[in-house]
Amino acid sequence: MTTPVPSSDGDDYASLLAELKDRIRTARLKAAVAVNRELIFLYWSIGREILARQTSEGWGGPCDRSARCGSSSRFS
Repeated sequence: MTTPVPSSDGDDYASLLAELKDRIRTARLKAAVAVNRELIFLYWSIGREILARQTSEGWGGPCDRSARCGSSSRFS
């Protein structure tokens, strides 16, 4: 089923179309910002947890096989 498109020669139609495009653009930007914010919080939290474990349990060194060497292939 197709919806008839109003004539594009009226100012109302052009104004409505511009408003809808702006709303879509704004919603997409808000969504991207929200996703990026959550990812930053996640990575910050992961970094703090790793740092705490390094300090309390002595993790680290040339290559801790249980964490660093294997993680890059699993999460990329």
